[in-house]
Amino acid sequence: MIDTSRAKWDLSKQEQYAIEWFTANGFVGEIKKQYVSKTVFKISKNGITDTFALPQSVTQKNINDFMEQYRKSFDILGIIHKKENENMKSLDYLEEIKKRYVLSNEDLTDILTHIGYIARDNKLDDTITEELINALNE
Repeated sequence: MIDTSRAKWDLSKQEQYAIEWFTANGFVGEIKKQYVSKTVFKISKNGITDTFALPQSVTQKNINDFMEQYRKSFDILGIIHKKENENMKSLDYLEEIKKRYVLSNEDLTDILTHIGYIARDNKLDDTITEELINALNE
């Protein structure tokens, strides 16, 4: 459900379509502000919140394509949030290992570097080890 109580003017067909689309696709939120040039929404789904701007220049003919493009963008935002959460959990786990085995950041970096070598030698993705090394060295 999208709260429209902050709308200053009657909703355009495109705004109504966007609201229906958000609701049908499991989003909740509100209209933050209506401008002459655009309407700004604050929307959430699956614990992820985003700001969506619907330009007044979007025509009734291409509103569906515009919203589908937004779906793709929001899906990518979800992937980014998931990766950030995974990295944070991994960093917490590394911190626990560091304390349990009395290791320094340099020790953990060395271990992760070698794990990355093993992953690359076996043609596996070593992105997470690289990200963890970078996070440890910040």
